[in-house]
Amino acid sequence: MADNQTNTGSNIQMSNYVYVYWIVGIVVTLGVSYQLTKMNFQMAAIFVFLGLILALYYYFVKWFALPAATQTWPPYITPCPDFLTLVDPGSQSGISKCLDYVGVSSNGRIKKADPSKAMSQMNDSQYVFMIDRSKKNQDLCGLAQTYGLTWSSICQ
Repeated sequence: MADNQTNTGSNIQMSNYVYVYWIVGIVVTLGVSYQLTKMNFQMAAIFVFLGLILALYYYFVKWFALPAATQTWPPYITPCPDFLTLVDPGSQSGISKCLDYVGVSSNGRIKKADPSKAMSQMNDSQYVFMIDRSKKNQDLCGLAQTYGLTWSSICQ
């Protein structure tokens, strides 16, 4: 490893910032506690000492020990294009079916479905967007665009 980093057995990479953080934190904690003790506030010094040590540990974990959050978007891949509802996951056939209850198709290739008639419309190609799960994301994106739909988790 590099000279300024050592592995502590966990995922924490010790850098110069960590050492400075602990040294400054402990010096400040001891200084404040000492001043309170000199002023004859022994109980306050004990509580301040414990509180500052807990605060140091909390921020150490928050800033140095936890892995950075990932900023990937979207956080997951949706089973249907945007604003469509999955009505048949196609676990047996590999072909999922989605209905448009909102009416978002920009070119009208998929009609707006009526929730009270979903069972009959689920088998009508005018209302159903069918997804073959064996296709690549690029092909699914093209299919969604052909139907006037957007699919933010597939089309990037």
